[in-house]
Amino acid sequence: NNLTDPDPDEVMSNENKSIEEEDVGQCLSYQGQQCLLKDELGLDSETPMVLVMGGGEGTGLLYEIICELYLGLFIADVSCTLCVVCAKNTELKKKFENTNWNGLLLEKSESSYDKYKRILLRSVFPLGNTINNEKTETTATLPALSERVINIQVNNKEEEEHDKLKDRARKVTVVPLGYVTRMAKYMAAAEILITKAGPGTIAEAASLGLPVILTSYLPGQEAGNVGVVLEQNFGTFSSKPADIAKKVIRWIRDPTLLHQLSQNALKAGHPNAASDIVIDIGWRTHTWLRQNAENYEEKKRIISLISEENDTGT
Repeated sequence: NNLTDPDPDEVMSNENKSIEEEDVGQCLSYQGQQCLLKDELGLDSETPMVLVMGGGEGTGLLYEIICELYLGLFIADVSCTLCVVCAKNTELKKKFENTNWNGLLLEKSESSYDKYKRILLRSVFPLGNTINNEKTETTATLPALSERVINIQVNNKEEEEHDKLKDRARKVTVVPLGYVTRMAKYMAAAEILITKAGPGTIAEAASLGLPVILTSYLPGQEAGNVGVVLEQNFGTFSSKPADIAKKVIRWIRDPTLLHQLSQNALKAGHPNAASDIVIDIGWRTHTWLRQNAENYEEKKRIISLISEENDTGT
């Protein structure tokens, strides 16, 4: 995908960055009140939200991850809002906006989505049902099945099945985002964060009690960040989109597990770390300034005494 600069109106100025830092602190008071933030962000307040990020450039397997999540959540019949941050990658955002999510299940016959399509077709047309007086064969090739499913005239019962599947599809919503200036609020509103192993993002997630699934890391400088998440047990690492989808479904289906991961994140987090560091630096600096001033005055006093002794010739 081509990467372009963000619109001037969306670029975060230094002032906006300061506001964003303040929002992180303010969002800490929203613990247990995610519904309020979801309403403010225009999201379904009753549905779990998964936030998917790929850094400021919107890189990584974002599209593949969202596709696997959409299909997996659909098959598992799990309600979820998928917010994907494309950042400066405007082409990726357009791709998400133009994707026919309801048609995704029957779209790619030669891909990793075959298993989802097979499950879907079996759920709509169980083995032994008839289509235009012909038995459905689950062993037939998927392209043939897909073509037949698209063009057949289904009976009333089968139309009801399609309506049920449409209702199920509405349970999963994909929300593509551009260059976000309210990241703190999106993080505070989310139940799960999927991201690369950037230290700042992990620190913010821990401070907000947000379980994370790490998808990649830079060798050397970010490798240790993965270890922190695993050791503190508030997330996991997986680079495969299908495995990521399985973990998300498992966590959403198990509120007790998700709550424990959130509590582990809070224990690992240091929400006041930045201000504590500033205060410590300031305290040490002023301590040394006072000490230097005192030393300077003492030296002046000694020099003055020596000068007086020399002048008196003693």
